[in-house]
Amino acid sequence: MNSMKLLFLSAVITSAGACGGSIDDASLDESAAAPAGQLQSPLGEMGCTTVAANAIIDEPLDPGSFSETYSATSLTNSYGSGSCPSQFVVEVRQTRDRNLTPIAGWAASELMPGSEVTCGYARLEVGVYGQYLLSKWEKTGTARYVGKWGPLFDGGPSFCTFQPDPQYPNTIPYQLSPYYVRLRVAVRGTRSSFSTFVKVQGGVMSLQ
Repeated sequence: MNSMKLLFLSAVITSAGACGGSIDDASLDESAAAPAGQLQSPLGEMGCTTVAANAIIDEPLDPGSFSETYSATSLTNSYGSGSCPSQFVVEVRQTRDRNLTPIAGWAASELMPGSEVTCGYARLEVGVYGQYLLSKWEKTGTARYVGKWGPLFDGGPSFCTFQPDPQYPNTIPYQLSPYYVRLRVAVRGTRSSFSTFVKVQGGVMSLQ
């Protein structure tokens, strides 16, 4: 099976996983290691609303669609700026009167760790922001996911899957306000002792 690493970010829907594709320690790319102390910055910085977005989705969102996704993927594992460190920022426009939920994950080309030890270092962190008409941006919520090793079903083979970090409360709502005119999803993914970035994706999915 192909890897499946796209997450529904709300506390209500937290399914995630990796079905098959994996990577071991020997093939980790350490060239993307973060500068010392960079990953200690708290998630959800309001600076992520003032920096230029890495990707902009500006198209009419079908109001009658269900499970339609609007997302973008980082071209490399190098992203972020001083006021929004090491985060890939996706801005979605024309969101007024649309029922949307944020989504994020490692890019499809990124293989999940292939052992219990390396799985424990996998991380996905997300900040979600919204803006009302003629208003400032506000933080909607944040979430952190960690790699967990185990079978997807009783008696099955073990894989590395993302699960909510119990030490980091998920504050992202299932359904975002339909009065937001713009949304931003800031995503950060790391592996290998949290020091190696991975390519990520972020965006929204329609609920109806």
